Amino acid sequence: VRVQAQHPLDLQGDLAEIYDASLNGAPVAAVKDCVTRYEDIFNLDQLAKLGYAVDPRACGFQKGVHVVDLSLWRANGYVTKLEEWMVRYRDAEDVLWYEGLAQPPWLLTINGSFQELDAGFNCFNLGVPVMSFEQASVVRHMGFDHKALLYDLFIAISRKQGTMKPFMVTCTMNAKVLHFSGELKPWLADVWLARTPSPVCFVPPDLYIPNQTQGDHWTMLVDKPQRIVRCMDLWLQHLTPEEDCALKDLEKEWVEDEQMWRDAWRKEQKKKQEAGELRKQKEEEEKKKKEEEGSKESKDD
Repeated sequence: VRVQAQHPLDLQGDLAEIYDASLNGAPVAAVKDCVTRYEDIFNLDQLAKLGYAVDPRACGFQKGVHVVDLSLWRANGYVTKLEEWMVRYRDAEDVLWYEGLAQPPWLLTINGSFQELDAGFNCFNLGVPVMSFEQASVVRHMGFDHKALLYDLFIAISRKQGTMKPFMVTCTMNAKVLHFSGELKPWLADVWLARTPSPVCFVPPDLYIPNQTQGDHWTMLVDKPQRIVRCMDLWLQHLTPEEDCALKDLEKEWVEDEQMWRDAWRKEQKKKQEAGELRKQKEEEEKKKKEEEGSKESKDD
Protein backbone atom coordinates (compact mmCIF):
# COMPACT_ATOMS: atom_id res chain seq x y z
CA VAL A 1 0.00 0.00 0.00
CA ARG A 2 1.19 3.52 -0.78
CA VAL A 3 -0.20 6.85 0.42
CA GLN A 4 0.24 9.53 -2.23
CA ALA A 5 -0.25 13.24 -1.60
CA GLN A 6 0.05 16.12 -4.01
CA HIS A 7 1.83 19.35 -3.12
CA PRO A 8 0.91 21.80 -1.67
CA LEU A 9 -0.53 20.29 1.51
CA ASP A 10 -0.76 21.34 5.14
CA LEU A 11 -0.87 18.26 7.36
CA GLN A 12 -3.03 18.66 10.45
CA GLY A 13 -3.23 14.97 11.37
CA ASP A 14 -1.50 11.61 11.07
CA LEU A 15 -1.54 9.96 7.61
CA ALA A 16 -0.80 6.61 9.29
CA GLU A 17 -4.55 6.38 9.90
CA ILE A 18 -5.25 5.96 6.20
CA TYR A 19 -2.13 3.88 5.57
CA ASP A 20 -3.62 1.22 7.84
CA ALA A 21 -7.17 1.58 6.47
CA SER A 22 -8.83 -1.30 4.61
CA LEU A 23 -9.49 -0.71 0.92
CA ASN A 24 -12.06 -3.55 0.84
CA GLY A 25 -10.79 -4.92 -2.45
CA ALA A 26 -10.63 -1.56 -4.24
CA PRO A 27 -7.39 -0.44 -5.92
CA VAL A 28 -7.68 3.12 -4.59
CA ALA A 29 -9.09 4.93 -1.56
CA ALA A 30 -9.86 8.65 -1.80
CA VAL A 31 -12.28 11.36 -0.69
CA LYS A 32 -15.55 11.35 -2.66
CA ASP A 33 -16.58 14.54 -4.43
CA CYS A 34 -20.29 14.77 -5.26
CA VAL A 35 -20.43 18.52 -5.88
CA THR A 36 -18.94 18.01 -9.33
CA ARG A 37 -20.60 15.16 -11.23
CA TYR A 38 -19.45 13.26 -14.31
CA GLU A 39 -21.77 15.33 -16.50
CA ASP A 40 -19.82 18.42 -15.41
CA ILE A 41 -16.44 16.85 -16.18
CA PHE A 42 -16.87 14.75 -19.31
CA ASN A 43 -18.11 15.15 -22.87
CA LEU A 44 -20.63 12.32 -22.58
CA ASP A 45 -21.53 12.31 -26.29
CA GLN A 46 -17.90 11.92 -27.30
CA LEU A 47 -17.33 9.13 -24.76
CA ALA A 48 -20.41 7.35 -26.12
CA LYS A 49 -18.96 7.54 -29.65
CA LEU A 50 -15.89 5.77 -28.33
CA GLY A 51 -18.10 3.07 -26.84
CA TYR A 52 -17.92 4.19 -23.20
CA ALA A 53 -21.11 4.88 -21.26
CA VAL A 54 -20.82 6.50 -17.84
CA ASP A 55 -23.44 7.56 -15.31
CA PRO A 56 -23.88 11.34 -15.78
CA ARG A 57 -24.71 11.79 -12.09
CA ALA A 58 -21.86 9.67 -10.76
CA CYS A 59 -19.65 11.21 -8.07
CA GLY A 60 -15.95 11.47 -8.59
CA PHE A 61 -13.11 11.51 -6.10
CA GLN A 62 -10.28 13.89 -5.35
CA LYS A 63 -6.87 12.31 -5.89
CA GLY A 64 -4.92 15.04 -4.06
CA VAL A 65 -4.57 12.51 -1.23
CA HIS A 66 -5.18 8.87 -2.00
CA VAL A 67 -4.16 5.37 -1.00
CA VAL A 68 -3.13 2.81 -3.63
CA ASP A 69 -3.07 -0.97 -3.31
CA LEU A 70 0.05 -1.49 -5.41
CA SER A 71 -0.52 -5.21 -5.97
CA LEU A 72 -4.03 -4.61 -7.36
CA TRP A 73 -2.79 -1.59 -9.30
CA ARG A 74 -0.18 -3.67 -11.10
CA ALA A 75 -2.35 -6.77 -11.49
CA ASN A 76 -5.12 -4.82 -13.24
CA GLY A 77 -2.79 -2.84 -15.49
CA TYR A 78 -4.02 0.57 -14.38
CA VAL A 79 -0.92 2.36 -15.65
CA THR A 80 -1.62 1.09 -19.17
CA LYS A 81 -5.31 2.00 -18.89
CA LEU A 82 -4.39 5.50 -17.73
CA GLU A 83 -2.00 5.97 -20.64
CA GLU A 84 -4.67 4.70 -23.06
CA TRP A 85 -7.07 7.40 -21.87
CA MET A 86 -4.43 10.04 -22.41
CA VAL A 87 -3.91 8.79 -25.97
CA ARG A 88 -7.67 8.81 -26.62
CA TYR A 89 -7.81 12.36 -25.33
CA ARG A 90 -4.98 13.42 -27.63
CA ASP A 91 -6.43 11.74 -30.71
CA ALA A 92 -10.13 12.54 -30.19
CA GLU A 93 -11.82 14.85 -32.70
CA ASP A 94 -13.59 16.62 -29.85
CA VAL A 95 -12.64 17.15 -26.19
CA LEU A 96 -13.25 14.15 -23.92
CA TRP A 97 -13.26 16.24 -20.75
CA TYR A 98 -13.48 19.92 -20.01
CA GLU A 99 -10.98 20.82 -17.31
CA GLY A 100 -7.55 19.55 -16.36
CA LEU A 101 -5.40 16.69 -17.55
CA ALA A 102 -4.76 14.68 -14.39
CA GLN A 103 -8.08 14.09 -12.60
CA PRO A 104 -10.43 13.09 -15.50
CA PRO A 105 -8.35 10.17 -16.89
CA TRP A 106 -7.95 8.87 -13.35
CA LEU A 107 -11.71 8.82 -12.88
CA LEU A 108 -12.22 6.94 -16.16
CA THR A 109 -9.43 4.49 -15.36
CA ILE A 110 -10.70 3.64 -11.88
CA ASN A 111 -14.31 3.66 -13.15
CA GLY A 112 -15.92 4.05 -9.73
CA SER A 113 -13.88 1.29 -8.09
CA PHE A 114 -12.59 3.16 -5.06
CA GLN A 115 -12.97 3.02 -1.30
CA GLU A 116 -14.23 6.25 0.25
CA LEU A 117 -11.95 8.00 2.74
CA ASP A 118 -13.13 10.32 5.48
CA ALA A 119 -13.52 13.81 3.99
CA GLY A 120 -11.10 15.21 6.57
CA PHE A 121 -8.18 13.59 4.79
CA ASN A 122 -8.51 15.90 1.79
CA CYS A 123 -10.01 19.31 2.46
CA PHE A 124 -9.38 20.79 -0.97
CA ASN A 125 -9.92 23.96 -3.03
CA LEU A 126 -7.98 26.24 -0.66
CA GLY A 127 -6.41 27.90 -3.71
CA VAL A 128 -9.49 28.28 -5.92
CA PRO A 129 -10.64 31.88 -6.60
CA VAL A 130 -14.38 31.46 -7.34
CA MET A 131 -17.10 29.05 -6.21
CA SER A 132 -19.17 27.58 -9.03
CA PHE A 133 -22.95 27.67 -8.78
CA GLU A 134 -22.98 24.07 -7.52
CA GLN A 135 -20.28 24.72 -4.90
CA ALA A 136 -21.90 27.98 -3.79
CA SER A 137 -25.32 26.32 -3.55
CA VAL A 138 -23.96 23.81 -1.03
CA VAL A 139 -22.69 26.64 1.19
CA ARG A 140 -25.90 28.67 0.90
CA HIS A 141 -27.97 25.66 1.96
CA MET A 142 -25.83 25.14 5.07
CA GLY A 143 -27.85 27.96 6.63
CA PHE A 144 -26.02 31.15 5.69
CA ASP A 145 -28.42 34.02 5.04
CA HIS A 146 -27.86 37.21 3.04
CA LYS A 147 -26.57 39.08 6.09
CA ALA A 148 -23.96 36.44 6.87
CA LEU A 149 -22.57 36.17 3.35
CA LEU A 150 -22.87 39.76 2.12
CA TYR A 151 -22.35 41.88 5.23
CA ASP A 152 -20.49 39.72 7.76
CA LEU A 153 -18.13 37.91 5.38
CA PHE A 154 -18.14 40.32 2.40
CA ILE A 155 -18.79 37.53 -0.11
CA ALA A 156 -19.62 38.75 -3.61
CA ILE A 157 -22.52 36.83 -5.18
CA SER A 158 -23.13 36.94 -8.93
CA ARG A 159 -26.79 37.82 -9.45
CA LYS A 160 -26.61 36.37 -12.96
CA GLN A 161 -24.82 33.06 -12.33
CA GLY A 162 -25.06 32.40 -8.58
CA THR A 163 -21.28 32.03 -8.23
CA MET A 164 -19.49 33.40 -5.16
CA LYS A 165 -16.14 35.06 -4.58
CA PRO A 166 -13.89 34.51 -2.73
CA PHE A 167 -14.05 30.75 -2.33
CA MET A 168 -15.37 29.68 1.10
CA VAL A 169 -13.80 26.50 2.47
CA THR A 170 -15.91 25.00 5.25
CA CYS A 171 -14.11 21.67 5.69
CA THR A 172 -11.09 23.26 7.40
CA MET A 173 -12.69 23.18 10.85
CA ASN A 174 -11.78 19.53 11.52
CA ALA A 175 -9.64 18.60 8.52
CA LYS A 176 -6.50 16.50 8.87
CA VAL A 177 -5.14 17.48 5.46
CA LEU A 178 -5.52 20.93 3.89
CA HIS A 179 -4.95 20.85 0.12
CA PHE A 180 -4.19 24.18 -1.55
CA SER A 181 -5.45 22.99 -4.93
CA GLY A 182 -6.17 25.74 -7.41
CA GLU A 183 -4.20 28.55 -8.98
CA LEU A 184 -3.89 30.81 -5.92
CA LYS A 185 -0.78 29.41 -4.24
CA PRO A 186 -0.30 31.01 -0.80
CA TRP A 187 3.41 31.72 -1.24
CA LEU A 188 2.64 33.75 -4.38
CA ALA A 189 -0.01 35.93 -2.73
CA ASP A 190 1.93 39.07 -3.56
CA VAL A 191 1.38 38.21 -7.26
CA TRP A 192 -2.40 37.55 -7.22
CA LEU A 193 -3.76 39.28 -4.10
CA ALA A 194 -3.97 42.67 -5.81
CA ARG A 195 -6.39 41.32 -8.43
CA THR A 196 -8.38 38.66 -6.57
CA PRO A 197 -9.32 38.15 -2.91
CA SER A 198 -7.89 35.25 -0.97
CA PRO A 199 -10.05 32.15 -0.41
CA VAL A 200 -11.37 32.09 3.15
CA CYS A 201 -11.42 29.21 5.61
CA PHE A 202 -13.48 28.33 8.67
CA VAL A 203 -11.33 27.73 11.77
CA PRO A 204 -11.95 27.02 15.45
CA PRO A 205 -12.63 30.20 17.46
CA ASP A 206 -9.61 29.65 19.71
CA LEU A 207 -7.07 28.69 17.01
CA TYR A 208 -3.91 30.78 17.33
CA ILE A 209 -2.54 31.93 13.97
CA PRO A 210 0.66 33.97 14.24
CA ASN A 211 1.22 36.94 11.94
CA GLN A 212 -2.19 36.93 10.26
CA THR A 213 -2.22 39.04 7.07
CA GLN A 214 -5.79 40.16 7.77
CA GLY A 215 -8.09 40.22 10.78
CA ASP A 216 -10.83 37.66 11.44
CA HIS A 217 -14.39 37.83 10.13
CA TRP A 218 -17.20 36.48 12.27
CA THR A 219 -20.76 35.41 11.59
CA MET A 220 -23.44 33.17 13.10
CA LEU A 221 -24.53 29.78 11.80
CA VAL A 222 -27.27 27.88 13.61
CA ASP A 223 -26.76 30.17 16.63
CA LYS A 224 -23.04 29.37 16.81
CA PRO A 225 -20.28 31.91 16.14
CA GLN A 226 -18.14 31.10 13.12
CA ARG A 227 -14.61 32.44 12.64
CA ILE A 228 -13.29 32.91 9.11
CA VAL A 229 -9.70 33.73 8.11
CA ARG A 230 -7.71 33.90 4.91
CA CYS A 231 -6.75 30.36 3.87
CA MET A 232 -3.26 31.58 2.96
CA ASP A 233 -2.66 32.39 6.64
CA LEU A 234 -3.06 28.70 7.53
CA TRP A 235 -0.12 27.99 5.22
CA LEU A 236 2.06 30.97 6.10
CA GLN A 237 1.86 30.30 9.85
CA HIS A 238 4.27 27.37 9.40
CA LEU A 239 6.94 29.25 7.44
CA THR A 240 9.72 31.59 8.42
CA PRO A 241 10.13 34.69 6.24
CA GLU A 242 13.24 33.08 4.71
CA GLU A 243 11.37 29.88 3.77
CA ASP A 244 8.49 31.87 2.29
CA CYS A 245 10.94 33.92 0.23
CA ALA A 246 12.70 30.77 -1.03
CA LEU A 247 9.39 29.31 -2.23
CA LYS A 248 8.55 32.58 -3.99
CA ASP A 249 11.88 32.63 -5.82
CA LEU A 250 11.57 29.00 -6.94
CA GLU A 251 7.97 29.32 -8.13
CA LYS A 252 8.28 32.71 -9.81
CA GLU A 253 10.98 31.33 -12.06
CA TRP A 254 8.31 29.22 -13.78
CA VAL A 255 5.21 31.42 -13.42
CA GLU A 256 5.35 33.00 -16.88
CA ASP A 257 6.19 29.73 -18.64
CA GLU A 258 3.44 27.79 -16.88
CA GLN A 259 0.90 30.52 -17.61
CA MET A 260 1.92 30.42 -21.29
CA TRP A 261 1.51 26.62 -21.38
CA ARG A 262 -1.83 26.82 -19.54
CA ASP A 263 -3.14 29.45 -21.95
CA ALA A 264 -1.98 27.40 -24.94
CA TRP A 265 -3.74 24.30 -23.59
CA ARG A 266 -6.98 26.20 -22.99
CA LYS A 267 -6.79 27.71 -26.47
CA GLU A 268 -6.35 24.25 -27.98
CA GLN A 269 -9.22 22.93 -25.85
CA LYS A 270 -11.50 25.72 -27.05
CA LYS A 271 -10.48 25.20 -30.68
CA LYS A 272 -11.11 21.46 -30.44
CA GLN A 273 -14.45 21.96 -28.70
CA GLU A 274 -15.65 24.49 -31.27
CA ALA A 275 -14.67 22.12 -34.09
CA GLY A 276 -16.59 19.34 -32.37
CA GLU A 277 -19.68 21.50 -31.97
CA LEU A 278 -19.51 22.51 -35.64
CA ARG A 279 -19.15 18.87 -36.66
CA LYS A 280 -22.14 17.91 -34.50
CA GLN A 281 -24.21 20.71 -36.03
CA LYS A 282 -23.39 19.53 -39.56
CA GLU A 283 -24.27 15.94 -38.66
CA GLU A 284 -27.64 17.07 -37.29
CA GLU A 285 -28.30 19.14 -40.43
CA GLU A 286 -27.45 16.20 -42.69
CA LYS A 287 -29.67 13.90 -40.63
CA LYS A 288 -32.54 16.37 -40.84
CA LYS A 289 -32.02 16.74 -44.59
CA LYS A 290 -32.12 12.97 -45.12
CA GLU A 291 -35.27 12.71 -43.01
CA GLU A 292 -36.94 15.45 -45.08
CA GLU A 293 -35.89 13.76 -48.34
CA GLY A 294 -37.20 10.43 -47.08
CA SER A 295 -40.50 12.03 -46.09
CA LYS A 296 -40.79 13.66 -49.52
CA GLU A 297 -40.14 10.34 -51.31
CA SER A 298 -42.81 8.66 -49.21
CA LYS A 299 -45.35 11.30 -50.20
CA ASP A 300 -44.43 10.97 -53.90
CA ASP A 301 -44.95 7.21 -53.71
